[in-house]
Amino acid sequence: MWENNIVNPNSLRIGQTILIPPVDGISYKVAENDTLTKISKKYNVSTESIIAQNNLSSETIRKGQALFLPDAKPLAAPSIATRNPGIGRSSRVTSASPSSASPAVGKMFIYPTIGKITQGYRGGHYALDIADRSKPPVWAAASGTVVTASTGTWGRGYGNYVVIDHGDGIQTLYGHMDSVNVYAGQVVSQGDVVGIMGNTGRVYGVTGIHTHWEVIINGVKVNPINYY
Repeated sequence: MWENNIVNPNSLRIGQTILIPPVDGISYKVAENDTLTKISKKYNVSTESIIAQNNLSSETIRKGQALFLPDAKPLAAPSIATRNPGIGRSSRVTSASPSSASPAVGKMFIYPTIGKITQGYRGGHYALDIADRSKPPVWAAASGTVVTASTGTWGRGYGNYVVIDHGDGIQTLYGHMDSVNVYAGQVVSQGDVVGIMGNTGRVYGVTGIHTHWEVIINGVKVNPINYY
């Protein structure tokens, strides 16, 4: 609820979009003079868990950087006035009680990173582009086995990219990453960090630093927005 500024869970509407992070917690943008120790004490979260969840190599952080604070809660109750829940970082609710839904295709994925959708699924672009200049981590949208972890090459235009096989003919691809944190053959769980958002490969125009996310079912690239 915290990520979507929802005070009353019974107020969910069919068709409303919400963000489903990989674990309980909140997103946080680093402010001037912030340190991991200050953030840790402020939100009662260990520095170790922040470092692990965001795949940080040290305690050094910078103003404007996007972090995810696992198990943290907002310091104050969010206002319910004029907030727009989860634009560009969303999962589609198909009933008023989504927790009871079975994890079939259409329910199995989480949103794979932090950021807003800058380019949608259309002819010639069979994916979602999700952008955030702070280079947040990229998460496995569902559990599976890494079948491709390509770095240091053009990568067919994807640059540094990862493909995860989820079984039953379902795969996801994460492209243009700054770095890749997994290897081919590795088994990953939903929410594991597979890399860091970047702009490697064929990147131009307004997209800049972003994650190119594809959902592939039986060899066909489908619209990811219908499957999370």
